[in-house]
Amino acid sequence: MPESLQRSHDPILRTKLHRPLVPADFLCRPRLHDSMDQGLERSVTLVSAPAGYGKSLMVGHWVASLSRPYAWLSLDSSDCDLAVFLDYLLAAFDDAFPRSFSSTRALMRAPDLPPLRVLVGSLANEVDRLGAGLTLVLDDYHRLEAASDVHLLLRELLARPPRSLGLVIVSRRDPPLPLPLLRAQGELFEVRLQDLRFTASETRELLEKIASFDASEAAIANLQCEVEGWAVGLRLVALALRKAEDPEDFLRNLRGGVQHTREYLVQEVISNLPPEIESWLLKTAILDRFCPQLCEALCLAGDTTEYAPLDGHAFVQLVCEYNLFAIPLDKQGDWYRYHHLFQEMLQTELKRRIAPEEVRALYTTASRWFEENGLIEDAIRYALRGAGQVRAAEIFERHRRSEQDRDRWWNVERWFTLLPAEITKQRPELLLARAWIRHYRFETRETAPIVERLAAIHNDDELDPVAFGELKLFQGSLLFWSGEIERARIELNEAQRLIPSDHGSIAGLVENYLALASYMSGGGGASLQSLSDKIQSSDLLTDKYRSNLFLARSFLHTLAGDLEQARVDALSVRRIGERFGNF
Repeated sequence: MPESLQRSHDPILRTKLHRPLVPADFLCRPRLHDSMDQGLERSVTLVSAPAGYGKSLMVGHWVASLSRPYAWLSLDSSDCDLAVFLDYLLAAFDDAFPRSFSSTRALMRAPDLPPLRVLVGSLANEVDRLGAGLTLVLDDYHRLEAASDVHLLLRELLARPPRSLGLVIVSRRDPPLPLPLLRAQGELFEVRLQDLRFTASETRELLEKIASFDASEAAIANLQCEVEGWAVGLRLVALALRKAEDPEDFLRNLRGGVQHTREYLVQEVISNLPPEIESWLLKTAILDRFCPQLCEALCLAGDTTEYAPLDGHAFVQLVCEYNLFAIPLDKQGDWYRYHHLFQEMLQTELKRRIAPEEVRALYTTASRWFEENGLIEDAIRYALRGAGQVRAAEIFERHRRSEQDRDRWWNVERWFTLLPAEITKQRPELLLARAWIRHYRFETRETAPIVERLAAIHNDDELDPVAFGELKLFQGSLLFWSGEIERARIELNEAQRLIPSDHGSIAGLVENYLALASYMSGGGGASLQSLSDKIQSSDLLTDKYRSNLFLARSFLHTLAGDLEQARVDALSVRRIGERFGNF
């Protein structure tokens, strides 16, 4: 298979491969840098603490100071899928050492991933061959589910870790890895909550840097008692101090412990913002990441008169100017996210202020924006949080065929993991997509019951002509494999009539089956001529469709024993793939 046709999570969200950019008022704490440097001598460094203790920013600031190369990967729930994780891991490695992981990439092109030991062996060997030391940071590791195969892959890798690889895991909780064994072997270095807490002197330095306020010893002592060195809490205090009439009194009278202080501070910060920023801030809290255009679509939806002077770019600029915990996700400043804990507090405040149906409407608006901008997985996720299962299924159905036409069936397979199982059994388009996945995985036996259910539940007016042609294609292919060639040709001819060639992958598969069925019926010569005529007939043929015609003709030449002509056509398939990528 050509390089351009390799399996990949499409598109790679490159913001996940960048360390968080530190804000201008970030306080570097040299003692933590010194601790992290000690971890370079071990196989694994674990930075584990609850939300809000500045883990990611600290590690990002430290790793940027290293003289050795590093790779950064911010994890989310989609990375529970081992194939997706590996796609992103190789992309992160490529940023540090371009084109150095060709063997592992070759393994990733298979319809099914090879055994874990094979993948681990390939990864370990290629890391070892780098020669230079490489630090790999896996941020937000707690977002991986306990059942994810990613943990198994890392367990295998850490059983005999490459000496040139230093793994840094940043997490809110300890990962399901053999930590006791690594600890006993002297291969684990740990940075914990007690290490990340701000000391009194660091707290004073932070307040001076952010709020330009020199607090008394008593005020600092009370702040330490109430906030307990919690980084996000201290930043919230610094923001509140800017508006406090008597900053010293504010600090001395802070009461209620961390949880109460957290809730009080976020309300204090929000209430001191201009009302237009407050409104936008609460609405955008539903977003796991945001850009100016998305903010504008969400906050101006249905009302273009309120706060008219404010637009998406102005809002993001103000959020950064007010230091409202917006973390840049790329060097260009296009995408941001809120600090997770600050986002959770904003969401709590949003739900307190507006009705549940209004919150769902925000999710639906976000889903619509993501769909319009080609980010289909996000569109499905936000639809499920907003309008519900039916809208999510409709988004899936609108876009699954374009992915199939480009042979990116693994994206469609991933979308299935987002949808509840019950709805996938009720909708004909979803059943068709499921049948395609079984086809691409060469699971013919599993295709039959799906096609039977589809034939039983669909009404003719539920399926558009192309979808009805897909049904005929699958019925014809099942008849072909059961040896009923003439019946298969009837169904396949009907599929050919219904499916235009601009659906290159689908129409091309019809041509492949028809060519084989014709050969089995003794019409190999006529079928070869028909394929040759179609290849030469028009410049309007899609590249994917033309590629499938060459592939069908290669099959026939192989069956006829003309291996040289089969090779020539196979090379044509390869050239088209290399030239046009995923078509």
